Formats: sequence, C-alpha cells, structure tokens
Amino acid sequence: MSFGLSERLIKARRAFITSALLSLAGVVVEGLALTVFSSIILLTDFFHWTLDTIVEFMMLFSIYYASRVGKKFPWSILIVEFSTSLLVMIILLAFYGWVALDYVNNLTVTYEVSTTDPWISLVTISGGFTTFTAFLLQRRNYTRYGSRF
Repeated sequence: MSFGLSERLIKARRAFITSALLSLAGVVVEGLALTVFSSIILLTDFFHWTLDTIVEFMMLFSIYYASRVGKKFPWSILIVEFSTSLLVMIILLAFYGWVALDYVNNLTVTYEVSTTDPWISLVTISGGFTTFTAFLLQRRNYTRYGSRF
C-alpha cells in the first residue's frame, strides 16, 4: 500500500488527534484530582500532562500544516515549534521547581507528608494507563505511516 506524503500525514493526524485528546483528558482528570487532594505527586502528574498536551497539540498543528502544503512544507516552522515548546517547558518546569521547593520547605517545617490518601494512587495509575494507551496508538501509527517519511 503506497501512500503519498500528504496522504500519510492526513492519516497519521487522526492518531495524533486521539493522542492529544487523551492528554487533554489527563490534564482535566489530574487538575480535578489536584483540587480535591493536595499532593505533590498529583501536582507533578499535572505538570507532566500539561507539557505533554502542549507538545502534542503543537505537533498536531505541524502535521496538519505539513499535510496541507505537502512537499513544499517550510521545515523552518519546526524551529519555531520546537523553540516555543522548549520555552513553554522551561517556564512550566521553573514554576514547578518553585512549587516543589516550597513543598520541601514546608515539609521541613511541618514534618507532614501530603500524600496520605489512597485515591491519589488510583488517579496516578489511571494516568499511567492513559499514557500507555497513547503510546500504543502512536507506535501503531508510526509503524503504519512513519517509517516511510
């Protein structure tokens, strides 16, 4: 089965849409859980999902754009995309570092660990299954369309 570049990108885009929506669902679930249970583990998962979602939507935009212009795709757009992704990651990681340092500082003062509720494990495990599902989807997507780019 021989596909042209644009046709493969259009078909690959469907899997990226599903993967991006799974990541967005992860952000929502982790965010809701974070409002109920105050935990550094949930906060870490929330930042992880947020970074994944931002990067996946940016990749989705690139795939969409590349599928529209075909072989005339200006690859310099990837420089802008990756620079923007890197900037967003640095900002989010700096904010998370500030929150994590505040958590450690409070831990040394109060000697209380915030992770005491078993429901937090359920949220984290469901996030792991969601991530694994997205991985399987993307692996199948790459096997089907990516090795011939």
